[in-house]
Amino acid sequence: MSFEHNATSTDDPFIGATQPEPTDWIDALLKEAYAKAQDPPPIRLADILHEIVSTLAHYLYFPHPATAMLIACWIAMTYCFREFKYAGYVAIRSEAPGSGKTRLLELSSSLTAGNPPVYTNPTGPVLFRAVQNVFLIDEVDRLRAQDAQTYGQVLSILNAGFAANGVVPRAEREGNSTKFTVVNYPVFSPKAFAGLEKLDPTLADRSFYVSMTKAPQRLPRLSQRVFDDMARRIRKELETWCTDHREQIKQAYDTLPIELPVLRRYDDRYQDIAEPLIVLAALADAEYGGAQQIMRPLLEGLRISASERSPGGRERIAAALQEILLPVLGNSESMFIPSKQILAHVQAGGLTWIDSTVDLANTLGPLGLQPRSNGKLHGYDVTQEWLLNLSKSRQ
Repeated sequence: MSFEHNATSTDDPFIGATQPEPTDWIDALLKEAYAKAQDPPPIRLADILHEIVSTLAHYLYFPHPATAMLIACWIAMTYCFREFKYAGYVAIRSEAPGSGKTRLLELSSSLTAGNPPVYTNPTGPVLFRAVQNVFLIDEVDRLRAQDAQTYGQVLSILNAGFAANGVVPRAEREGNSTKFTVVNYPVFSPKAFAGLEKLDPTLADRSFYVSMTKAPQRLPRLSQRVFDDMARRIRKELETWCTDHREQIKQAYDTLPIELPVLRRYDDRYQDIAEPLIVLAALADAEYGGAQQIMRPLLEGLRISASERSPGGRERIAAALQEILLPVLGNSESMFIPSKQILAHVQAGGLTWIDSTVDLANTLGPLGLQPRSNGKLHGYDVTQEWLLNLSKSRQ
């Protein structure tokens, strides 16, 4: 039976036309919907990174929110690290248990390339014989409890594995003969590890430091059963994006200047490990017409990480601030000091990476000093008590 149209308006485009059967309309709609499902909109890296950041922030507490973007870019890098000369590590540190270190490793495991397991106390052979691209190590402090030879092997692998040409030589027996051949095992891969103690200086030099503290309130429960489906989709999207943009990634990296202005404040090693993340952030922002949705928080995350990555980084900053501000305070118990004046003092005192009042606030905030306005200027109430507490925090 044909579909009759009884409207009388001459403006109706269907008047006089032969209408299909109702089932034909349904079939046409289903066919169109199916076609659209087979041709989804392009995957944008910026969207994926934003989703990772919101996921991390939902399940974890970061003293510095920009740290989540640093981790998100590092996660994306695990899918294309072979296009770079260096792959920096993520060193998750805290001063006390229960700060979210293990949970961050668990989330990273679900989101990074290959969905790698989280190891505890691995030996050297595990790190260079395991068939995987990303290594995650919890309770890295336990490595020190191994015998000196085993710990030395693990440390040498970690120290070499951040560079593309990193290998571990091993003498391998040729079959059943007594003859041995030197075999070079490649150990280049992204790695993340969590622990309480300070890192070996050479390992810290290759790492992005992520400091964790206990959340001020209870965080949502992480149900891996529920989270797995979303994580699987994110892994697929990152894999697809990196595969589709491999040439763009390589070209952007190969054409980087010798020194990027945004990284000039850092030492050479930190610039080496930061450049891959900068490349990915730039490509992600290009998908949105150049708006720095990714680059801006990444740069802030890099700055925060750099201030803490050296062993005793926070302690050294506290010591420097005490040495710089004690003469300014003199015999006064308390003094309001304008932000720009403190900024000039800290830069003159060697903390040159603090190059704005925003950087100053981000440095002093975690140390317990918050800015305020005296009605004319923004500054800080610096007290002898606060400086004394800085000394206690270093002991």
